[in-house]
Amino acid sequence: MNVIDRRNPIYAIMETRQRWLRLMSISWGAGVLGSIMFVAWGWSHVFARVWLCVGLGAGLFFAIWHFLEWKAAVSQAAGNIPEADDPT
Repeated sequence: MNVIDRRNPIYAIMETRQRWLRLMSISWGAGVLGSIMFVAWGWSHVFARVWLCVGLGAGLFFAIWHFLEWKAAVSQAAGNIPEADDPT
């Protein structure tokens, strides 16, 4: 039985199969929305640009980890497929 403890959001995110995609979307959202809010509040545009780049960079990092995990799962599943008999 796969029950996720919903009282701890960090544990809930890290125990799902889509953990890297969720972390990617959280970092992209925080980067974009944070930079918009910094500009709207009149803060430095350089700081907003750095915040955006860090958020997008973290999202790219999580996307790469998701791809590597998916690639490992697919190659492991492909290794478990039995060879077909040659009909010739």
